Amino acid sequence: MRFKCRDGFCPIGTPVARDTVADANTLTLVVEIDGVEVRRAATAGQIRPVERLIAEVSEIVGIGRLQNSMIAEGTVWDAHASPMPALFTRWSNTRKVFDTISNFAANAGIVTGGRPVRPHDVDLRWVGTMLYKNGVIEETGLAAGVLNQPAIGVAWLANKIAPHDEQLNAGDVVLAGSFTRPTPAVMGDNIHVDYGPLDSVAFRFA
Repeated sequence: MRFKCRDGFCPIGTPVARDTVADANTLTLVVEIDGVEVRRAATAGQIRPVERLIAEVSEIVGIGRLQNSMIAEGTVWDAHASPMPALFTRWSNTRKVFDTISNFAANAGIVTGGRPVRPHDVDLRWVGTMLYKNGVIEETGLAAGVLNQPAIGVAWLANKIAPHDEQLNAGDVVLAGSFTRPTPAVMGDNIHVDYGPLDSVAFRFA
């Protein structure tokens, strides 16, 4: 948020009474530019429910200091964003990587597949994986291992590169983070990664 808190950055609409909103966690937000819809999202896609976010901010800042204040509840997932199974490969002689959170996967190949889903249709924390090499299971993991929520990994990356005048753009492929250890492979190895309800990814080093 600190990179967005500048004059003229945050237009504010007309306030509405609290009792006119049945559930703040089921709102649909539509952004139009010159009458053309450019984005549609829903508060159901937020990492934290609205009431939990307000409670946490109140605890940190102090409820007294929030009197008559406006709280920006954060950016929700774009309804057109499609989390999907993915992994990346790298040459072992380039660098050692033991634990990765969102990065640009330098000198690597990205393999995507499986079944894309809308962010609020599945609890991403509980997406699990079983990685097989040549038919033998090598690694298992759970997406909650990425900062307890893969979406936080994406937000972390965006905030990390912002001071360097870099940004994430529409259409970018972003790896949220690794929740299994690196698995060594050589030419001829067959890799199959099972993501359960999100289907699977398979490829061969040739």
